[in-house]
Amino acid sequence: MAPFLAYLRIMRGCNKYCSYCVVPYVRGPEQSRPVEHIVEEARRLAGNGVKEITLLGQTVNSYRFAHGLRTYGLADVLERLHDIDGLERLRFVTSYRVISMKASSARWPICPRCASTCTSPPSREATVSSRP
Repeated sequence: MAPFLAYLRIMRGCNKYCSYCVVPYVRGPEQSRPVEHIVEEARRLAGNGVKEITLLGQTVNSYRFAHGLRTYGLADVLERLHDIDGLERLRFVTSYRVISMKASSARWPICPRCASTCTSPPSREATVSSRP
């Protein structure tokens, strides 16, 4: 039986150079994978029975891939993955909380399968509203 959950790396490296972090020195600058490679791998995973994919990257919300005259961002990746048959949920982790998510959040309603799992602490409102 195939696992229902898979992790899919969409980028590597980091450009933030936080004083406490070695990632930019060890993995180098941010390098985003081509959108088509990500979609192709996600289709293959879904074809093998995966129902939930978690997108990985040190700072996934700063994903940028230029192809010709177009530059793709995280919202574009989520939109492309949303239409893959068999996938029920998309997640992403290790998002850098300072980077604006306006481009992604403005398009969130068109991607109901998406769920964000961030490394930053929840807001006070989220904490209060989640209590029974």
